[in-house]
Amino acid sequence: MSDSVMLSLRLPSELARRLETVAATTDRTRTYVATRAIEEYVESEEETLANIREGLAAADAGETVSHAEALKYVERLKRARRRGRKP
Repeated sequence: MSDSVMLSLRLPSELARRLETVAATTDRTRTYVATRAIEEYVESEEETLANIREGLAAADAGETVSHAEALKYVERLKRARRRGRKP
């Protein structure tokens, strides 16, 4: 029994062409390239959702800063960036 699932989807023609180009250039199948792309996207989204949950939990626990403190932090980042270094 296979550990994979058949998935059928429609792609815009231009995206399908780009997928084909990447697959051909890397000597991979379209399935391989599409699977890798979906895997990377899903991992990124999972990380984003985990970070959101973590942030919401911190906010619920009262771990916040004032608007004024946040603005000061942003200004420090801007100054550091203009100087070409980390804050």
